[in-house]
Amino acid sequence: MDLEVLSKLDELKAAEYGRIKKKVKENNVDILDFYPDLDLITPYTSSNSATSNNIKPYQLLPFFKTIIVDVIPLPNEDLFERYYGVSVEELIELERKERAVIRLPGLYSHYKGLDYLDPILSRRPHSSFLVNLVFGSLINDKIVEQSEEIENFFKEKDFDFGNNVSMEMGMIDPLVLVSSDIITGNKPYLGNFTNNDYIKFTRNNFLKLNYAGYNNVNRFIKGILDAGHGRLDWAFSYSSAYASFLADPLLNSLNGTHMASYNMKEILNDLILRTSNETLKKGFLSKSSEILSYDLGRTLSEEIVMHLPLNIDDALAFDSEGAIDALNSLEKVITDKNSDEIIEFTSTLQNELSEAGQIVEGMRDAKEKHTTNISHISTTISLLGAGAAYLSEDPNIKPILYATSLISKVIGSTVKTESIQKLIEGVFKLNKSDHVLFLYKNHGKFSITPKTREIRVLNSKKAYSDTLSMKYDYYEYIYKNIPILRVLIDITARMIVGKGLSLKYTGNDEVPDTKMMEMLEKWRDENLHDELIILQMKYSLLYGKSFFLKTVIKKGKKRDIKLKMIHPKIIRPFYKNRKLKGYKILNERGDEQLFHKDDIVDFKPTTRNISFVEKYIYLFDEIYPNITNKENRPKLLYDILFEDMDKAGILSHQSYGESEALFLNSLKLAQFLENWLWTAIILMSIGDLNRQYNSNEKALEYYLKANDHIEGKVFSGLMEKIEMDLNNRIIETQQILWFKKT
Repeated sequence: MDLEVLSKLDELKAAEYGRIKKKVKENNVDILDFYPDLDLITPYTSSNSATSNNIKPYQLLPFFKTIIVDVIPLPNEDLFERYYGVSVEELIELERKERAVIRLPGLYSHYKGLDYLDPILSRRPHSSFLVNLVFGSLINDKIVEQSEEIENFFKEKDFDFGNNVSMEMGMIDPLVLVSSDIITGNKPYLGNFTNNDYIKFTRNNFLKLNYAGYNNVNRFIKGILDAGHGRLDWAFSYSSAYASFLADPLLNSLNGTHMASYNMKEILNDLILRTSNETLKKGFLSKSSEILSYDLGRTLSEEIVMHLPLNIDDALAFDSEGAIDALNSLEKVITDKNSDEIIEFTSTLQNELSEAGQIVEGMRDAKEKHTTNISHISTTISLLGAGAAYLSEDPNIKPILYATSLISKVIGSTVKTESIQKLIEGVFKLNKSDHVLFLYKNHGKFSITPKTREIRVLNSKKAYSDTLSMKYDYYEYIYKNIPILRVLIDITARMIVGKGLSLKYTGNDEVPDTKMMEMLEKWRDENLHDELIILQMKYSLLYGKSFFLKTVIKKGKKRDIKLKMIHPKIIRPFYKNRKLKGYKILNERGDEQLFHKDDIVDFKPTTRNISFVEKYIYLFDEIYPNITNKENRPKLLYDILFEDMDKAGILSHQSYGESEALFLNSLKLAQFLENWLWTAIILMSIGDLNRQYNSNEKALEYYLKANDHIEGKVFSGLMEKIEMDLNNRIIETQQILWFKKT
């Protein structure tokens, strides 16, 4: 369609929504009033168009009656089919069958030149952009002015993305990784997006929150962008999380069952913890008190695995109504706010979702091993809204925003029902007071369809009582209490595993390659399936190391190798003459057994065996001091580094040798931690030590080493100052040496 026709359609739709606005009462408006002809059959949900689409809309058909599909203006039909998993004709057919409804997230004029979408545009789908603008004006009579302010706020702005100092210290700021993961759509890789892309998505989040009546959230996040050069990664992450919980259930899912990424919950939990930091409170976070003092709802169930169909034929062939009926029943009892029935029907829904998922898995074509789609997700049933307060007394039901077991000590008290009602009921009372929410985790895209099974981990009733065990306990404590670490490990494990392990046969020619590859793939699927590898990867990232026990089973002339994971807390190496001979492992009874080193596979995901807790504790100490308990914990690498630095400084006036030895030990630790900044500082300190003892040649050697080390790594103002100080020292020392010669 040409631009003139599309612009006319925009005018007609705007006029239609304007007429609806005049008919509805401001104190009783429902978002569905603006979609009068939409064939939504409960339970229904939406496929989010905010970022890259990972779960295809048709994959949700076994669990919902209707899927709301936002059609974005993709440049060609091939991209459309890859994005949605169906053709334009198939999507229209789903709408005819009342299994999908098609909606435009933007204006009709945005679809200029996309002739392949004419069959969809000719059906005159609703424009959620126009609906949201009119709907928002009923909640807030200043919606137009505020929307213009948002648009103008982001025009020609250049915000910082990430923290240069943390990068120089060998750490990716967790929120940089989180932002990249959100915008890429939780895929096993990170997309290449520019600051302008992040600005566009952040602006859209602001607009959605404004349309839904949450301009107070926008005021808070604008504070993040107004401070200094702003932090675009923070603003994008937090606005995405708030939009996902506050605006999307209303504007995207239209009061249906909303689906949100589990990591969004963790991001907001992390923000709650950050506001407990008095230093941060003095900055822009001081504006967040009214935003973060309330919870959004409750989680009602444990994680449930939901297998998803891999093609549209399987999705349409699914005929079980159990999960759909159970979800409808839960929606009904939530309206009555009967806590006993809510818990009972949640349990029923949990069982039905699990059973439906198993049926879907059984329907899959056994030959279809290679897929580009998500094969399954795990989901937690939650209740979003003011009514969740009625369940707050049940010990098995936890708040969605429950950042840590220490939260009552950190921020004074846990969330109160009155706060929920005070701050969000004002919007929800105009529609639904409560929403069923599915918090889901993707299990990634794998080249071989993973099978859900019980993963056996070799464990013991006892644990070693040594320094390493104390460290492991501390790692687990930090993992439990700092949500962003869980997200960081989850994303990193997914990135490393990618699309699963690839196999390559390099054996002799006597065995056909195809036959051998079949055998290898079968062995891999049994012993190293993707879920096992992801768990193994998470162990490695948390504990710094992980292990497999290798058992060789002989059957005649054949040998089969079986692998079993070993929990890092129950295995220790033993040496003879400084050479590794084997490992000691505590069995299930707690008895120690010895294994030859060849029986154990030491799993190394990176070049350095280092826990993420060790790598990020410097950052965590700055942000979460009430949690990291710096003064009363096992000595971590950074603790030793700074302790040695302090001692070296004190001893520098008494003993050159002792001071140098401590500096050199600190240097090894800084280099192991890949901390460029502290490596430069320590090299410069050793140079200063040598100048103090008039060893100017050696001092110059260390200054030059420091200068070479930071070349190409200077990003922050702090590193620029170090570089300037280094250059001054180099010039001064060279002058001293020159004067001595002359």
